[in-house]
Formats: sequence, C-alpha cells, structure tokens
Amino acid sequence: MSCGEAAQLLSAFRNLTDERYLVTGTSAWGTAAAYIEQVYGRPFEWSVAVKRTW
Repeated sequence: MSCGEAAQLLSAFRNLTDERYLVTGTSAWGTAAAYIEQVYGRPFEWSVAVKRTW
C-alpha cells in the first residue's frame, strides 16, 4: 500500500467458551400430545472483516 491508503481489520467473537445455555423453552406436559421444547443459544462464532480505503 502506498502512503495515503489505509486498511482496517475488525474481528468479532461470540460465546468464546462455547457454553451451551438455554435461551427459551415451552412445554405442554399436561396435554394428550405432551412435549417439551427447548431452544439453546448459538455456539462459538467468529468473524473477520478487512476494509481498505484509497
């Protein structure tokens, strides 16, 4: 890169420990079609972005 050009590097991480955690849930245990539904949080994620201006 020549003088006057710039680059930016951005990194992002989510759930670094890769912990499994319950976000929400519902159940209909007392009905004829008894069920339990659980939704867990997203696993470990990462991203990298590079921005260059000239």
